[in-house]
Order: sequence, then C-alpha cells, then structure tokens
Amino acid sequence: MADKEDINRIVWIRTQNQRKIGDIYEFFKPGFFAYIRSAYSKQPDYIFDLYQDSFITLCSNISKGKLSEDTLTCSLKTYLFGIGKFTLMSRDRKYKEILDDMELKKYHLNAYEDIDNLQDELMRDEIIQKTVNEMGEPCSSLFDLFYWEGKSGAEIVEVTNGKYSSPDSVKTQKYKCMQRLKVVLSDKLSKLNL
Repeated sequence: MADKEDINRIVWIRTQNQRKIGDIYEFFKPGFFAYIRSAYSKQPDYIFDLYQDSFITLCSNISKGKLSEDTLTCSLKTYLFGIGKFTLMSRDRKYKEILDDMELKKYHLNAYEDIDNLQDELMRDEIIQKTVNEMGEPCSSLFDLFYWEGKSGAEIVEVTNGKYSSPDSVKTQKYKCMQRLKVVLSDKLSKLNL
C-alpha cells in the first residue's frame, strides 16, 4: 500500500493539478539523475530525455487508471525509476539492433583498440542516438516504426496510409536509410577518431 505522500501525488496527477505535477516532477528529478548516472553512466542530455519520457509514462499510467493508490505496491519513486530503467534498457536494445543491422560491430571493435581512458563506448552510443534522431524523414519515422515499435513491413504499410506501396518498398527504404546512416556515422566517428 502506498504511503500518504504517494497517495497525494497520485491524486494530484490524476486530477491534473499542474502546479503539484510540476512539484512532483522537480522532486523526483535529482534522485533519478543520480541513479541513472551512477548505475548506467549516461550523459545528462540522455538522462533528461529519459526522465521526461519516464515521468510522462508515469502520469499516463495514472490518468488511464493503470496505476492508482490501491494498486501501487512500492513507492512512487521506485515505480518511476523502474519505468526509467526499462525504458533505458529498451532503447539501448533497439540501438544495438540498429548496430547489428548495419554490421557496425566489426567497425566498432576495431575502432576502440587504441583508445583508453574516455568513455568511448558511451560517447559512440550517444553519437549514434543523436544521428538517428537527426536523420529526418522518411528515415526517422521508419526507424521508429521498425526498431522502436517493432512493426513488420506489412504493418508499416498499413499504419503509414499508403506512404509505402508494399512491404518490399518498406524494406528498400529501410536499406537506403541504413546506407545513409552508415555514411553519416562513419564520417562522424572518424572525425572523432572513434
């Protein structure tokens, strides 16, 4: 059962008390940042985005009735941090799938043989994430649908309302986007000697 403070927080979120939601947001933020930074060594910009997404998910779960004062079995803080952890793991897994798909693993292993000290792995991951986010259309939404939402070519044809004529056209566009991503990433990584 939730404690009194967490019950109040859930009620404020459910009733959309904007001032109190802002207070809740600021209350959990420092602890969330410290937790993600120490447990996963992520950069501040990444943690900020992760926190916003996690907090929005928390509010959404309360608004939709998926979480209430009666169903909360841990502290609200633990629940929010759990959302953050699973969101982070899901994102990292999706970016790993992109890397596997691009066959950049072999490049990655060779590129870091001579680098010591800096957190090259994390820097490289941040560059990949930022590059994917900056790609623009149609690649950005296609990667979103394929990697983040796990949709098949046929499902992508259906949800994009005729943007693609067939699963093969989705596959072709994905291939073109991957080729473009490889070029941009190779250029960025080589400029940084990664």
